Amino acid sequence: MKNTTIFKRLLGYLKAYRLRLFFVLLSAVISTAFMVLAPFLVGKVTTTLFASIADKVFYWETIIWLLAALAALYFVSQLFSFLQGFGMAKITANVMQTIRREIDEKMHRLKLNYYDVHTHGDILSVITNDVDTINNTISQNLTSIVTQVTTAIGVLIMMLMISPKLSLIPIVMVPLSLLSAAGVMKASEKYYGEQQELLGKLNGYVEEMYNGQSVVQTFNYQERAKKKFSQLNDALKNSSRKAETTAGAITTLVNDLGYVLCAALGCLWVIAGKIAVGNVQAMLEYTWRFAEPFSAIAGMVGSFGAAAAAGNRIFGLLDAEEEIPD
Repeated sequence: MKNTTIFKRLLGYLKAYRLRLFFVLLSAVISTAFMVLAPFLVGKVTTTLFASIADKVFYWETIIWLLAALAALYFVSQLFSFLQGFGMAKITANVMQTIRREIDEKMHRLKLNYYDVHTHGDILSVITNDVDTINNTISQNLTSIVTQVTTAIGVLIMMLMISPKLSLIPIVMVPLSLLSAAGVMKASEKYYGEQQELLGKLNGYVEEMYNGQSVVQTFNYQERAKKKFSQLNDALKNSSRKAETTAGAITTLVNDLGYVLCAALGCLWVIAGKIAVGNVQAMLEYTWRFAEPFSAIAGMVGSFGAAAAAGNRIFGLLDAEEEIPD
């Protein structure tokens, strides 16, 4: 089954919660927008403190107002972040309940030969591990995409307001980050598919060996059973390691390079008197935050790859041929 088909079917479960999902995503946008403004105010505080040292006059009133505004920003941002998390948790719980109920109902309609072809452990892996993988992808990544896009847009606007020239460095790094993310997608997708398949095989083998302990001991199969388990376990370890290490590693390196260049040039401009020290601090924070969405999206690629593999196994069970009632 194609990945696009799998995700369309998964998103179909969210249609019943469209209005609630809209408010969840709106809360994510508001929370992120307020959080984006925070580094600008922190930079203003730094600039005011620097001016206080230079002028030998402590600007109490300005600093207090800036800190009060900063506290208000953080409070509003965290409030909407809580509403987003709470709402998304309820939606995800309902969707997972629906999927598990459909699987349970399907189990009673499957042809008997399905249980001959698939081990009990593999079927249990679909019900537990694969459903949990879908749960994690929907609950964590769906709102995260909106958050990351809002962050990138908001940070870009703030950087252009502070220093259009200095903001060119992180902007130039964007195409490189996107190219590296595309490379990560191709590299990690097959490993996540292998990971879900091997996890099902391992669970099926463990369940088979434990339920057949008397047969294993009768035929003196203990050592061969241990060897087979070690082979499956090692294969799962290698597949998981390759999937995790490829996701986002190159993207992070590219973004770190942009941060270093921005820091070096900003310091030189402060010494030359071209930019305030607080603005450099804000720009460094924004450079880091501007890079985060691309690193996060690169990391999500692997998660969506695992979700696609899990969804393929779940829908494979739900679409299996059913027993015709007598």
